[in-house]
Amino acid sequence: MAEPLDVTKFLTKPCSIVSVDYLKSAGLPNPGKPDLTGAIAEHVGPACDWGNLDTGNGVRVGILKGNKNGLDDLYTLHDQGTLNGYWMPDTVKGYPAVFNDSSDYRSHGECTIAVGVSDTLAIGLFAQYKRGADGCVWVKGIAGAMIDTIKAAG
Repeated sequence: MAEPLDVTKFLTKPCSIVSVDYLKSAGLPNPGKPDLTGAIAEHVGPACDWGNLDTGNGVRVGILKGNKNGLDDLYTLHDQGTLNGYWMPDTVKGYPAVFNDSSDYRSHGECTIAVGVSDTLAIGLFAQYKRGADGCVWVKGIAGAMIDTIKAAG
């Protein structure tokens, strides 16, 4: 794995985890809508949602602090048969990643990827992209921009 990333400063500001410039180029509005106190945020970790009502495209980025073993926790779920819709290991800018979900709606433009940013933390991204288009390419680009933003924040 590339050097572990520190996401501490994004735990209270998850909508700053992707640069404004990248969001604009991806056709997503800024600011996003943070989720810091909802049931999912409290159980899994803080998140941010961006959506473009004109195009129907959207993305949710969640810091999976509930995963104490980073991507290993997702591999365990996959081995147990929980994530069997699709499972495709990959990398994003030198960090281990896996496209995964319990159901496969990629033909509808949906795609989920989790990126291991350290041995104890993963970040999940879920995208809804143009129906019939490859949402996995789009969400991987957003994941790369996210890593760039985290690295720049030092």
